[in-house]
Amino acid sequence: MKFLKRDLKMLKFATGAFFLFYNKEENFDKLMEEYLIKDFFKTKQVNDSILRPLGAGLSVLYPLIVGVLVHNMYVAQIGILGAFSYLAFQRRSIVYNIKATSIHSVCLIVGFLLGSFVAHFMFLLPFAISIISFLGFMVIKIFKIPKPGHFFVVMLFATATSIHLSLSQVPSVILYLGVGTLSGLLNAVLISFIEKLPWKSEINNDNKLSLKDKYYVLLYEQPKILLDGITFTFVLFVAGYIAYLLRMILVTGYLLVVLQF
Repeated sequence: MKFLKRDLKMLKFATGAFFLFYNKEENFDKLMEEYLIKDFFKTKQVNDSILRPLGAGLSVLYPLIVGVLVHNMYVAQIGILGAFSYLAFQRRSIVYNIKATSIHSVCLIVGFLLGSFVAHFMFLLPFAISIISFLGFMVIKIFKIPKPGHFFVVMLFATATSIHLSLSQVPSVILYLGVGTLSGLLNAVLISFIEKLPWKSEINNDNKLSLKDKYYVLLYEQPKILLDGITFTFVLFVAGYIAYLLRMILVTGYLLVVLQF
């Protein structure tokens, strides 16, 4: 019904614009201007508060403060990546936000670690990013995890592939990420208390199902879900393979230039 009303509105506008264009061009320009201005200033009410983006800002601020205090801005740069863990926050319950933010934090750290490993074996990049994206896609669909889902896990993986870390640097980088993830967790709990969210939310019937049953329910509700996941994975595989080839071309070109001298 929502789409039908929108289509009827657009049809009415297009019909009126058609007749005005042939009757008088000035009226047509006026109609276009009024329609575009009204559409530009149209607002949509959402069930959210200003505290949620405030928590995101605080999650980024804490790693910056720590970096300034210890005179190491590398803490801030890497810690901000870990602060993305706060984006798992939802207006459900305090327990849910603690679990969601903690799981998101662990996934971000694991994604970064895998990216740091793949950075030393770039030929694995297309395969690794495809596997991570497909597994993440299926997990968020099966467990009905809201956005951003696995987006930032893939992003941190891709970011880590461009940072060549030695084995001795990994513990310190994980510590810096931990500062950001801890910041996100603390702010998720803080905003939950300020929002006066319940301690626990009501148990959904879907949560009572086993993993196998959830998978079958997903296939019943969305028969093309596997095809969508494979398509999305194939796109990332091609993108990763192109990135690998471009890097090899750049390295080869650099070597040829050096050898000429």
